[in-house]
Amino acid sequence: MDAFEHLVSEILWAQGYWVRTSVKVALTKEEKVAIGRPSSPR
Repeated sequence: MDAFEHLVSEILWAQGYWVRTSVKVALTKEEKVAIGRPSSPR
């Protein structure tokens, strides 16, 4: 987990959110285009 991910997870956890770190999400090509990141890895 990188420093930014750790910082954000700590902030969210302190606000009462459940947090899962280092999770990879598989997106289809269509989903990547829909979020404006057609060449993004997982």
